[in-house]
Amino acid sequence: MRRWLLIPSLCYACAWLVLFKGGDALSVCFNTIALLLLLDIDNLTYHVGFAEVHKALCEKEGRVYLDEKQGDRLVKLKAIYEPSFCGA
Repeated sequence: MRRWLLIPSLCYACAWLVLFKGGDALSVCFNTIALLLLLDIDNLTYHVGFAEVHKALCEKEGRVYLDEKQGDRLVKLKAIYEPSFCGA
């Protein structure tokens, strides 16, 4: 849920808050604090609301493993899309 719901919503919220609430320093500061509060609530929900069995499963199975071919392709794509990327 974090990857597909929370993070995109957070990115959109930052842009929408600046667009509709104003881009002055004070508004951006207070809106950032509000968004950080939402992230803290998300972390609290994870730590309190998940059973230890589910947390262990997420930490064990929530990784992406790449073989050598996929790793090489990722390095090439990063070089294309991230000009500051130095390579691995």
